[in-house]
Amino acid sequence: MNTKDEARGQERRAKTRFRLGAAVAFCALIATVSGAGALTIEEAMSRALKDHPGAKAARLEAEAAAREIGSARSGYFPAVSLDGSVRREKTDRPTFERTMTAEEYSLTVTQPIFDGLGTPARVSAAQADAEAEKLTAQAKLNDVALDAAYAYLAVLEARERLSLLRNHEERATEIAGRIERRAKVDSGLRSLTVVGSSQTEEARYLVLNAERELVLAETRYRELIGDAPDALAPPLEPTGLLDMKADEAVAGAERHHPALAAARARAQAADGERDVARSALFPKLDAEMRARNGRNIEGISGPDDDYYIGLRLTYNFATGGRDIYDVSAADYREQAAAIRIHDVAREVRLGVLEALENYRSVRDTHQVLLRREAAASELVRVYDAQFIGGQRDLLDLFFVLNEERAASRAELDVRFAKLRSAYGVIAAMGELASLASVRDE
Repeated sequence: MNTKDEARGQERRAKTRFRLGAAVAFCALIATVSGAGALTIEEAMSRALKDHPGAKAARLEAEAAAREIGSARSGYFPAVSLDGSVRREKTDRPTFERTMTAEEYSLTVTQPIFDGLGTPARVSAAQADAEAEKLTAQAKLNDVALDAAYAYLAVLEARERLSLLRNHEERATEIAGRIERRAKVDSGLRSLTVVGSSQTEEARYLVLNAERELVLAETRYRELIGDAPDALAPPLEPTGLLDMKADEAVAGAERHHPALAAARARAQAADGERDVARSALFPKLDAEMRARNGRNIEGISGPDDDYYIGLRLTYNFATGGRDIYDVSAADYREQAAAIRIHDVAREVRLGVLEALENYRSVRDTHQVLLRREAAASELVRVYDAQFIGGQRDLLDLFFVLNEERAASRAELDVRFAKLRSAYGVIAAMGELASLASVRDE
């Protein structure tokens, strides 16, 4: 390569670097100006919590369970019933034949006095069940918030990957162009144009694949959050996770995780259901008042009224063993609910420990890949300078360019994996939905 070609090449590279630097500065300026209007990851999670069908259904289930408390308390109050009948009666006897219209109406008021303590047990079970449904809804919201966070990060990651690969395609095309121009001067280098073409085609394939992944990520984002992912603010890594001790994280999860609290509430509800089943073994005492108005009853023409006030004692001596079996089944369910607490606690502890270890491992890996990316970028700079000095071939630039691309993609993947694992730790502790709600307020 002669001196004029080298001078022109240096000038083109200087212009290219200037344009690239200006573009980066412009993008940074635009991001700074529009950052106030960009959607944050906490806001995205909050939107998902409001609009996600699973979250809505979980809240409705909790509301329905709360209504069951009022149903259980109805056992403390009197029951009022009104009965009435109108019928035609025909009497056919040897001495006479008569048709009458019989009418009968009665109003009965029944006040439970003792039902084997079934009503307090039903109220207790309903309250515990309502609390369990409320906590189950919170656990569902925690999962929805994590899915929304993953969808948010997936869009940002796909956008950065696409930008990185497009930049690589431009550089690969530039190197292939250099090879093409040199091959026109030196026919012995014409075979190298095949290598340049292969590299540009590979770069084009990677860009197309990245575009497809971005479309899929944006589709998932819209389905989970409900809006198009327009301007998204790059999230900051949650603080305090690196210094968090495993015992501290597990203890916090055991105190606050809604799934574990829901299991405890289910156990309390099972205690109440057991007491409800046992109440059937006791007699029941009710105060009863009835007023009856009748006319033409049993073939007797005229009024037939009566009034009744008294106590009614009811006891079922035999039900075919039904009550005994109900009590036995309730005992087993109570034991199962108590054991399930330990099972859920084990899952919560394991989830926290795995999430915390994954976060620390990915964080350490990211530090290594940052150094690899810096080394690859430096290698590209060195090879480019050596090429200008005639010490390197353009094919060597393809090699280091691919290495830089691989290093940048690996750093990008692990950087977002670190963010996902960080939010995964918060979700494993059961506090991600609360974080989204607090930030939204």
